[in-house]
Amino acid sequence: MKALSPFKRGDTFSLDCTNKKRRLDASGNPIKIDGKYVYDPEALTSDTIIRAQLRDPSTMALVDELRIVASPDQVVNVGKFVILQSATADTNLWPIGSVICDLQITVGDRVRSSDSFLIPIIQDVTK
Repeated sequence: MKALSPFKRGDTFSLDCTNKKRRLDASGNPIKIDGKYVYDPEALTSDTIIRAQLRDPSTMALVDELRIVASPDQVVNVGKFVILQSATADTNLWPIGSVICDLQITVGDRVRSSDSFLIPIIQDVTK
């Protein structure tokens, strides 16, 4: 399982991503991610296509339900999005050690998940 660079607890969590696996729809058009397709647990939306959670790998306890925000210009930045901590999350409370994450992408009735990856969480030095 791959691990990302360490994240310092207390910092703002932000991870830039691009959906590269499926760049074209059945008609050959680029797949766009717009607001109605973005999962934000603080918003009321039923059109979820991308979700991500941080979990403790030993217990699978939920650490944070992450927010996914699409690039506003999906013509120039097709498939680009950012993974952010939830609006209510305080990363100072995230556990020191590694957390596990994957992305769940739903298109229509098809659900696919990315490979799982680890995010090492380390203590911040400057407070």
